[in-house]
Amino acid sequence: MSTDHAARFTPSATEPSWLWALRSSAMESFAASGFPTPALEDWKHARLKPLVGADWSAAPQALAAPTDLDERLTTLPACRLVLVDGVLDQARSSMDALPAGVTLLSARAAVLSHPELVQRALARSADHTSRAFVALNLAFWTDGLLLHVARGVAVEQPIALVVASSRPGTTAVRNLILVDDNASVAVVEHYTSLTADARVNAVTEAQTAAGARLDHVVLQDHHASTLHVATLDLAQHRDSIVNSYVFSLGGAVARTEIRSRLQAPGATCQLRGLAVGNAKQHHDLLTFVDHAVTNGTSNQAFKSILGDRSTGVFNGMVLVRAGADGTNAQQSNHNLLLSDLADAHARPQLEIHTDDVKCSHGATVGALDAEALFFLRSRGIPEPHAKAILTRAFADTVVEGLPEALRAPVERALEGALR
Repeated sequence: MSTDHAARFTPSATEPSWLWALRSSAMESFAASGFPTPALEDWKHARLKPLVGADWSAAPQALAAPTDLDERLTTLPACRLVLVDGVLDQARSSMDALPAGVTLLSARAAVLSHPELVQRALARSADHTSRAFVALNLAFWTDGLLLHVARGVAVEQPIALVVASSRPGTTAVRNLILVDDNASVAVVEHYTSLTADARVNAVTEAQTAAGARLDHVVLQDHHASTLHVATLDLAQHRDSIVNSYVFSLGGAVARTEIRSRLQAPGATCQLRGLAVGNAKQHHDLLTFVDHAVTNGTSNQAFKSILGDRSTGVFNGMVLVRAGADGTNAQQSNHNLLLSDLADAHARPQLEIHTDDVKCSHGATVGALDAEALFFLRSRGIPEPHAKAILTRAFADTVVEGLPEALRAPVERALEGALR
């Protein structure tokens, strides 16, 4: 299959040489290593067969006109960049009314108009030499978001990226977020498919400079047959704060990787997430938090709600390097099984190479609390309604932490997933 993808990789006459060199390097890396296998620990419980058997090459497509996309946009922030089948939908995008010091463009346009910003971020944190889907994304991406917030600028209104698939086939997007010293911004990435048999390969690279703050939400509510592979790579500098939320609700197979490197003292990283599985859905989450220097703080809390024959995988690693004294790292994963046929795999990990740290990790897998269910039923609440109340309460501990302006689209999508 790696040979097949290499055969579909063709140069573009419209791209600068430096970008084509990066694409070529990525394709060479993928051709050399191929797709991952279950022998790799990070992919041990992944549902690899549909991913390996798919065509992940992508090319710009004629812009479709999906009739039901507009209704999905109603709860998203007004400032948005919309991609349909990997192509900028100018009519549905709105990038005006941003404060001075904010650059918001499609990544494809930014390659020509702001190459210095693209080169500052592209392939800087997301290593493609040993990660097959990152390499494929770099080789084949057609567009994405470029967001740059200049020093000291606080962006009050959140910014949305909408990636909609209206046809079968692959959409590959690359998103670049640069938040300079003491700047702040909130971003929501919404991935949705309007048809069967779509595939999405998304990579977001975010850099937060000294004292910067990024609130970042990923929401995917794909069609039940979609394959979704997403990567979020974070590079954090001194005293920066990242609050990241991932809501994985749709798709047949959804794989998300979050990697954060705290590379200067005082950085704080909070990672939260919720997966909801129905039918035979497979949700797979990998996290890697690298405490490279002193006095970093990370807190991970991920949950899954699994019904029917769905499966959930959590594979989390916290690495505390030698000399990273003063590290405070917490990690938890809780899984709620609504069916005897649902399955959860949890593997929280700590690797510590210094002494002066506060670190903990843990995981739970269980059913609804029998006493709480009995309490509700004893007060006349029908069993299905009582179960729904408890399930939603389990989910709400993640949703409640969201910035208020980013809560509406998540609430709406979650309501549909929990029906």
